[in-house]
Amino acid sequence: MSSLVHKVIYPCTTLHQFLMDYMEGTLNPLMTFRFNLHLKMCSGCRKYLELYQKVSHAESLQQEFEPSEELLDATLKFLEKEGLT
Repeated sequence: MSSLVHKVIYPCTTLHQFLMDYMEGTLNPLMTFRFNLHLKMCSGCRKYLELYQKVSHAESLQQEFEPSEELLDATLKFLEKEGLT
């Protein structure tokens, strides 16, 4: 890679410092440009970002789901009936 490219693109280790800000859309435009440029050139970081987004989404879904008392009672009764408690 040319020295200009090295000056413009963040290395993988630096990129991870900006991951949350990137996902939240709070990076300034220049940093976002450099982040996106790195992602276009680095399949490893693209895969890492995709996995990180999936995990973050799954965690947010888990936090949003609060089972009702009826569901908890019905589940407990079922488990007791099946001898699993």
